[in-house]
This record gives sequence, C-alpha cells and structure tokens, in this order.
Amino acid sequence: MLQFHAVVYIMQFAFAGTNLSSIILPDNVFMISEKAFEDTNLTTIILPASIGEIHESAFYCTNLTSVTFESNTISIGQHLAEAFYGDLRVKYQSGGAGTYTTTAPVDSSSVWTKQ
Repeated sequence: MLQFHAVVYIMQFAFAGTNLSSIILPDNVFMISEKAFEDTNLTTIILPASIGEIHESAFYCTNLTSVTFESNTISIGQHLAEAFYGDLRVKYQSGGAGTYTTTAPVDSSSVWTKQ
C-alpha cells in the first residue's frame, strides 16, 4: 500500500497500468489528473475533502467498486463526468459526500449506489 504525506497534485498517468491495489491519499491533495489511476487494481478509494478537481479517466479501473467522497465540493463539471465508469457523477451530484458502491467488473454501464 502506498501512503503519501506532501502531495498536492497527482500527475497524468502517475500510476496508470500498474498493479497498484491500495493507496491512502493525504488530506492536502487538490487535483487528480487525467488517467492517473487508469487500469490499476484499485478496488476502493477515499477522496479527501481537499480534492477540488478530478480529471478525465482518472479512475477508469474495472475493479474499483467503492468510492468515498469526503466533500461535496469536488468539481463535477466535465471532469468528474468522465473520471469514473458508470453513473457515479450523477449519483454524486444528487447525493453528495459519502460512499458509493457498484459491482465488478466496472464499465460505462455500471450503476452506483450510495451506502
């Protein structure tokens, strides 16, 4: 498991295509760029309240079945619209902060449910 303490920006393709299965994001991360975690083995992610933007395809992971948003203020324009597979953007817009789950394999037709 990776754990960081002084990261504010996760760059494009930072972990894409790796076997990364677990990560703890610090409370000061502000932005997650395009495809940062695409095609990893992540199953769960907790997005701290500091996150302001998540860009396109950042979390296109077929095993990612649990996403926790600790804030209602993440940019949900076109960035979040394409950051995750399925209807997570719509569910987050209407439900706000909390944990959302779906079943694997995750793809564009996946339906997310707030727990």
